[in-house]
Amino acid sequence: MTQAYWNEWLWSGITNYKDQPRNDEFTERFSTKASEFGWDWELTCPLCRRGINYLKRNAPGAHDSLDYHHWSTNPDQGITLCRECHDVIGFDSYDNQVEERAHEWGFRTRNDLQIVRIGLREAIVTEESLRPEMAEQLVDRYNLIQSPGEVRTLLEVVLQDGELYNRFADDTLWKGIDRDQ
Repeated sequence: MTQAYWNEWLWSGITNYKDQPRNDEFTERFSTKASEFGWDWELTCPLCRRGINYLKRNAPGAHDSLDYHHWSTNPDQGITLCRECHDVIGFDSYDNQVEERAHEWGFRTRNDLQIVRIGLREAIVTEESLRPEMAEQLVDRYNLIQSPGEVRTLLEVVLQDGELYNRFADDTLWKGIDRDQ
């Protein structure tokens, strides 16, 4: 029950009075409480599965904490990811650049591109192939605003077009993931 409570807070983010995420504060508060209670359980990025302590040791600085990624701001809906995963799913670009790319490639919004990138990174981490059947799992795990049917369609479109697939599948998907694991 306690783990479920903290996971809910972690995965939905915490906000200040302006509804802006305060991830650093949450991470610190959780880590302190976990230490006080002697819990052998640390925060992890749900996408790459790396723990906050690993990130602090191996990616110090801007990449050693979790960061809230908005799917929607009204209502607020998103997921807390490590900074590297956040950058990877967003093509390491500004939102307006990804939005422009989405329209150039024939998609509705940048979220469509980010969902495909999440699916590809999830496949790498779990050592599975990207499949349309992953749609429901992706919606649940990453708190997506799209329905499983919409996600399935996105994955089917990308998987049926080799050229389009190659636009999504680049070496940055492996950023921070040990290929020898």
